[in-house]
Amino acid sequence: MTANRAVYLRELRSRCRFARGEVEEGMGDLHHILQMRPGDTAPHVTISANTFYGLDDLNNGMAQIRKCLHSDPDSKPCKKMLKQQKVIDKTLAKVAKAFEKNQPMTGVKMLIDNGEDAGLITNIK
Repeated sequence: MTANRAVYLRELRSRCRFARGEVEEGMGDLHHILQMRPGDTAPHVTISANTFYGLDDLNNGMAQIRKCLHSDPDSKPCKKMLKQQKVIDKTLAKVAKAFEKNQPMTGVKMLIDNGEDAGLITNIK
């Protein structure tokens, strides 16, 4: 049996490919799952997380989670992930700006724990 039209087999193959480190191929399988089940939000979340965190492609990661919200505007996991990604993107922009202004300590303070505030590194973990 091939995984052409069997959603379960596509999901299984996707998980196997991610486990073997074949990220691009695993995401390709998830895109096929989205075509077969357009209302399913789980593949959007997985693709977005892998793109945003794993591949360091912030814009495409957020674009994918916005597609999730487009297909299901009431999806709580998609809303939560978009909110997290926006916070991380905004903080990274502030850190980059601090380093551009030659203020490395300001940038580092945003990355590490500082008193009551958890730093970006802790938040991502």
